[in-house]
Amino acid sequence: MAYSPTTWNTNDVITKDKLNKIEQGVKTATRLSGTDIDADKNWNGKNITNVGVIRTSDVTCVGNTNILFLSTPSNTVQASSTNVLEGNISEWQTAAKFLMPSNVLRGGIRISAQVKQTYISGSYSSPQTRIFVDGVNVGELVPVSGIDWKGASKDIYDDGMWGSIVEIKFMSGQDPSNKECGIRNCSIRATFSRLPTSETPVTQTLV
Repeated sequence: MAYSPTTWNTNDVITKDKLNKIEQGVKTATRLSGTDIDADKNWNGKNITNVGVIRTSDVTCVGNTNILFLSTPSNTVQASSTNVLEGNISEWQTAAKFLMPSNVLRGGIRISAQVKQTYISGSYSSPQTRIFVDGVNVGELVPVSGIDWKGASKDIYDDGMWGSIVEIKFMSGQDPSNKECGIRNCSIRATFSRLPTSETPVTQTLV
């Protein structure tokens, strides 16, 4: 609560109660909780640091628009690869590679692809996938069951991926007698929070 000053009149007596009120007013003035925000503040280029969460209904950027935002996994395609791997892929190969935007604070993305499983001579093929962030394995795509090309996806969160390279690798399982597999249409899917037009995060397809 903000300090409420005393109105002094001629010949008023200074009492201990009034002095204590002044003391409390000085103490209140040193705390943000005792400050009434009643005007705009020009920070003269100074920084506000070590902030937790900022909640606001709108953001307006003037000059430097390097603001970080959140990412949410969705079906909105941010980048896609036309690379196709198909057949007996006997060693791990890169199906797609993406350079993630660096101007995202945190959040998640959805990695999607179509993965092919076949059934030949009584044997199912066994497609295998791995997802790497700067060379670190963070999971694998979860395919829809069935023969031929089916969707597969995986939501990942943070994992140090912002400004990093996300790589999808693929190979055919070598245990079954049928090793005919495939992967295609790899993509990064996400929805970014409202941004200044000039700062929309861009995910780059490398492979």
